[in-house]
Amino acid sequence: MRVLVVGSRSFVGRRVAERLRAAHSVETAGRDAGAELRLALGEPARLPASGERRYDAVVHCAASFEPDTPAGMIRNALVNAVGALEVGELAVRTGCRQLVLLSTVSVFDEHEGRPRDSYSLSKRHGQENLALLCRAEGIALCTLCPGGVYDERGEGRRHQPLLYHIVDCARRGADFELYGTLDPLRNFLHVDDLAAVVEAALVSGTSGTFPVLHPDFHRVQAIAELAFRVFGRGGRVVRAPEKPDLRELRFPAAGDIFGRVGHPPLIDLPRGLELMRDQLG
Repeated sequence: MRVLVVGSRSFVGRRVAERLRAAHSVETAGRDAGAELRLALGEPARLPASGERRYDAVVHCAASFEPDTPAGMIRNALVNAVGALEVGELAVRTGCRQLVLLSTVSVFDEHEGRPRDSYSLSKRHGQENLALLCRAEGIALCTLCPGGVYDERGEGRRHQPLLYHIVDCARRGADFELYGTLDPLRNFLHVDDLAAVVEAALVSGTSGTFPVLHPDFHRVQAIAELAFRVFGRGGRVVRAPEKPDLRELRFPAAGDIFGRVGHPPLIDLPRGLELMRDQLG
């Protein structure tokens, strides 16, 4: 397949492109000079004329994660909501018949990870925008909504600060302070497994909207204790009940996107932590 990956600077976009290049012809679109197509979502930009470029599929990985300040909210709306329509128009102009959108589990009402913040709302609006456009243009749309995506290189630190803080403690052999009286569930998915689902969805022609959650859920204390065992440098979990509770998250029903596309996740959290240990030291 000839595939365009939008979001060449994102750690997910880079890993998806790496995965796809093994079997497909891949170009990237984004702000960096190395992208084959320069594209700044939410800003005035020249999209290629109809027929100027041709792709079988587009994978949209770009997003804005600005805070809920007035400027940040405007930026998120432009990139995540309006930008999704720009990607849809790009798909139309390039003859694309299949589009995979990387969204987030926080768009679902059942998930309280980012309750009604600008990022979640703008991603949800962009998802709805793109679904409307794809229906009108006859483009098959597969929307994948992962939970906590992480990697072994530390590129996902901004998006999963709790997990990487636990890893930092384990690397130093320092105690991890578990705030509050709760021990909430978390779900983490290695970026390689997400990239594999993207490829499998493209190859199988899957359409629809799917949460992408690892089958294994872990409580925060268990994650920290696992990290201490994997790194083997000491440290323990210290409860701090006087501090604010970590948020409880209610996850949507996971469904079986892995079974649907025929690619079960290969990296569970213990293996992911081992990869982080080997990579980060």
